[in-house]
Amino acid sequence: MTDSPKAKNPYRTAAVAVMLAAVLAGIALWVLSQRQARTSDVVVESWAEIGHHWLKADLAGATVIVPDRPHAKSEFTEDWTGFTTRVGRTRTFTVDTNSDRLRGGPVGPKSGLRLIAVGDSVTHGWGVAGEQAYPARLQVALNAAGVEAEVLNAGVPANRISGMVAWCEAKAADLKPDWILWTRRPGFDDPPPYNLYVDAVQRCQRATGARILAVLPPISAFDLHGSRVWEQEYQGLRSRLLTQGIQVVELTPVFRAAGAGQGEVLEVEGQTLKVVDQASDKVWLEVPLQGEQLPQAVYDLFEDEPDVREALMFDDGHPDQTGYDLLARTVSEALVPLIRRGGGTLREPPRGPPTHRPPAPPPAGP
Repeated sequence: MTDSPKAKNPYRTAAVAVMLAAVLAGIALWVLSQRQARTSDVVVESWAEIGHHWLKADLAGATVIVPDRPHAKSEFTEDWTGFTTRVGRTRTFTVDTNSDRLRGGPVGPKSGLRLIAVGDSVTHGWGVAGEQAYPARLQVALNAAGVEAEVLNAGVPANRISGMVAWCEAKAADLKPDWILWTRRPGFDDPPPYNLYVDAVQRCQRATGARILAVLPPISAFDLHGSRVWEQEYQGLRSRLLTQGIQVVELTPVFRAAGAGQGEVLEVEGQTLKVVDQASDKVWLEVPLQGEQLPQAVYDLFEDEPDVREALMFDDGHPDQTGYDLLARTVSEALVPLIRRGGGTLREPPRGPPTHRPPAPPPAGP
């Protein structure tokens, strides 16, 4: 029997259903990306006075959403305003700034030692509240050690060395710092790394008249390039900065020693990558090495397994709250004897059990 013109064509119906599903999926993706974009506030802008981007002034409770795991650029929308549907594991934090464009409350009159931590997202406290970021925790650690000081947070997400120098030369001196904590590693976009880095530190020192401590943030086990070069970076910078009377604190061995036996690490064996649980020796994943970029399978593992987490880091570049505390304690233990030798406002430290003692950094090279 022949179908009448009014009879339904099953193939046409299926095609329409597929098209409708695709349209609905596209709308769902757009709605999700817009929701993420609206929820995560923009906290930086171009600052004409220094010629670089910096934190916006006078933010109050700006909301930022970030991946709570290692993540690839492909997992963001094209304009970086939100995440694709693949990123469901996120964390939210808020940002307050003052009229000086620093994270935290207003800067009052100077009454004692003043330290300013200058750096990028690690200094800023990416992923945590301002009072949980390393500068705030450092102030607590210094006070506990008997050093009366305030620590200001001049950390800016994605800050470059050139931006740090520009801020030092245009703005930092007005805040009358006694110490600048230069907290950044050499960057991929800053060749040659050692000469540029040392020149930048010296320019900041001349502009502010402050003493300098160079702090090299920790390298994640899931940062393939950083894991390969961090020791060379430390030795190269240390040998050059020590001649200028500037000490260098390297956090990578401290973090790896403190995180031993807990959480997941990335191991490289020949041309193979393994994600291994340090407590159980369970191998979660084993994939071929593909240059210095993590395979998508590693990101997928973190997304699909909430228990997979690197100790002391919440993604492949930033400490978690325990990590920021460790960073602050380690910097405090390096600073206290330097401050004692150079003068400052000190009181007798409270008696009690010894604080964390990080392992000694690797010996200086020839």
